[in-house]
Amino acid sequence: MRTELSMLQSQMNPHFLFNTLNALLVVSTKNGYTEVIEIIKSLSKLMRQLLSHSDNLIPLQEELQFTNLYLQIEKFRFGELFDYTFEVDPDAASLLIPRMSIQPLVENACKHGLQARKNGREIKITARRNTSELVIQVIDNGIGMDAGRLTELLRDIRSERPRNGEHVGLRNVYRRLELFMKEMRYLI
Repeated sequence: MRTELSMLQSQMNPHFLFNTLNALLVVSTKNGYTEVIEIIKSLSKLMRQLLSHSDNLIPLQEELQFTNLYLQIEKFRFGELFDYTFEVDPDAASLLIPRMSIQPLVENACKHGLQARKNGREIKITARRNTSELVIQVIDNGIGMDAGRLTELLRDIRSERPRNGEHVGLRNVYRRLELFMKEMRYLI
C-alpha cells in the first residue's frame, strides 16, 4: 500500500509542475511575453525529457539537445552577456552515453566558471570520436582556478564521502561515468 501511495504521489509532482507551467504559458501568451513563452517551452521540454526516459544510456545527440534546452534558459537569463556553441563530430552523435552527464557540467560552468565575468561569457561544448574513445569537453572562458583548488575539487569528487554536500553534480557525473566504464570493461 505504501509503495502504491508513493508511486501515485510521484505522478502528482510532475502533473502539478506541468499544470503550473501551462498556466504561466497562457498568461504569458495573453500578455505578449514572447521571450517568456519560449523559456517556458524550453523548461517544459526539459522536464518532459527528464521524466520520460528511464534508460540510463542515450545517444550523445539526445543529451546535447537536452543541454541545449538548458543553455537556452541561461541565454534568456543573461541575454547578450552570454553565448554558447557546440562542435560535434557527426561520427560521435549516435554513441551512447550516460543520461545527464553533460548538462550538469555545463550548469557548473555557468554557475561557477563564468560567475566572475561581467560580459562576454562563453561556453563551448565539443564532442569527437577518436579511434577507441569519445572525448567530450565543456569549456568556458571564466577565470579558472588555481592548481591547489583543482586538486581539492578532484579529491572531493573522487571521495566516498563528499564534504558538506559540495560538488553534488560533479561528483554524481564522475561516479556514474566511473560505474559506466567499469560495466563496459565487464561486458568486453
